[in-house]
Amino acid sequence: AEAGKGMLLVNVIPGGPAEQGGVNAGEYIVSIDGRDCRNMTTDEAAGYLQGQEGSRVTLDLDADGEVRRSTLVRRPVIVKSVSVVKMIGPGKDIGYLKMTSFQKSTVEEFDAAIQQLRQQGMRALVWDLRGNPGGLLSTSVELLDRFISDGILVSTKGRTADQNWSYTAHRQGTMNIPLVLLIDGDSASASEIV
Repeated sequence: AEAGKGMLLVNVIPGGPAEQGGVNAGEYIVSIDGRDCRNMTTDEAAGYLQGQEGSRVTLDLDADGEVRRSTLVRRPVIVKSVSVVKMIGPGKDIGYLKMTSFQKSTVEEFDAAIQQLRQQGMRALVWDLRGNPGGLLSTSVELLDRFISDGILVSTKGRTADQNWSYTAHRQGTMNIPLVLLIDGDSASASEIV
């Protein structure tokens, strides 16, 4: 929330109700069902945005000084951790995979994305972890095991014995493919482990 400006939409979930309603990142929500929200807290505004599945919510959106109205249908949103999968490069033979988090479904999503890219002739992979705040340690380790064939992938040491943990790579299932990993200052936690 920015006082006097409204709720800045930093990101719009692909396939979600906002995207389907034509809402764009960078716009400000200035009104929710006719209620001016330019000076509301984030929690207050979220309370008005939430509602019964199938019900409608009308938003006034400010995009560079032009206000427009959009009506959205509320429904549950499944947030995918692999948000972009495509072929890139001059010869369209480089796979590109953007990952936004490390959650329970991530390994399955990753494997499906890799299979899709291989079917399209992938010869190298760009794995984009920019802006990825992390998530489950176990997920990051499982994904590392796809690329490293031998040795300890991750180990933890704590004050008590149950915090001491070590995960060793398995040769089987290791990919042998040129890999570029993209990170930035917001790649944290499980992203840093990878």
